[in-house]
Amino acid sequence: MTAFTSNNAGTPAVSATGTDGADGIDASSDFAVGVNAFSGTSIGVNANSNSGTGVAAGSQTGTGVAAGSQTGIGVAAISGSGTAVYADCESGIGVHAVGGGANAAFPVPISQVAVFAEGGPNDAIYATSDTGTAVIASSNGLAVQARGIVGVTASGSTGPGVNATSISGIAVEGSSQTGPGVQGSSLTSTGVSGITESGFGVTANGGSKGIALLVIGKLEVQGNSVGSVTMAAATKTVTVSNAAATANSLIFLTPLEDPKAFLWIGARSAGSFTIDASTALPAAVTIGFLIIN
Repeated sequence: MTAFTSNNAGTPAVSATGTDGADGIDASSDFAVGVNAFSGTSIGVNANSNSGTGVAAGSQTGTGVAAGSQTGIGVAAISGSGTAVYADCESGIGVHAVGGGANAAFPVPISQVAVFAEGGPNDAIYATSDTGTAVIASSNGLAVQARGIVGVTASGSTGPGVNATSISGIAVEGSSQTGPGVQGSSLTSTGVSGITESGFGVTANGGSKGIALLVIGKLEVQGNSVGSVTMAAATKTVTVSNAAATANSLIFLTPLEDPKAFLWIGARSAGSFTIDASTALPAAVTIGFLIIN
C-alpha cells in the first residue's frame, strides 16, 4: 500500500486528471469500500466534470463511496452538463447520506432504496433550484410518501409548493399519527389547490367516526353551485337553468326580501329546477340558492 500525504493548503495529497475520455480515478473493492475519504473541516470528495459524471460509484452489496467530514461537506460533485453524482447498487442503498447533526442509524431501517438520508435534529435533504424544479418525484405507485408530525410542508414563492404527478396511483400521500397529513400555506394565494377534468378536485373522507371537512374561518363557494334569481311580482313560480342541478340535488333557498309567501323547490331535473310560492308574490323578490350534490 502506498500512502500519499500533503501539508500544503493548496496542494492535494492525491490529484488525478483524465483526458481524451479517460477517467480521473477508478477504484474497486471485492468486499470493502471502493473509495473512502474523510476530512475534518473541508470536503471529503471533490469531483468536477465538464460534460460527464462528477462521481460514479457502484457496489453489488457494499458501499460505492464512503466520504465523511466533521464540519464540512462529505461529497461535493459538480458537472457542467452531465450527471453530478451517479450511484448504482444492485441490492442495497444507492446513496446513504448522514448530516445535520445526525448519528448514523444502526441497524439501517431499510434494506433497499435509491437514497437514504438522515438529518437528525436538522434537515435530511435540502434542495434548491433557480428556475427549474428542486425535487421531482414520479412513480407508477406513490410518488411522494411522508410521515411525521407534519406530513408535508412546502412553500413556493411564485409557483406550486409541491408539484407531483402519478400515472395510476396517488401523486401525493401524507400520513401522520397526531398532526396534519398534508399542510399547504400561502401568504396571498391558495394554500392547497386540487384540480380535475372529470373527477373530484379534492376528496375528504372522515370514515365512520371522523369529520370529512372542517372549515375554520370564512367559507366561499364559487361557480354554478351558488347564485340568485328574481321571482317577478304576481307570479308563483320561476324556473332556474343551472348546469349544477340534478334530479337529486339538495337546493337551499335564501330570500333576500320578505316574499310574503312560503317558498320551496317544486321540481328538480338535470340542468334546471323550479322555485314555487304558496301565493302570488305582491312584489319581486331576489332569492339566493345553494346547490349541493
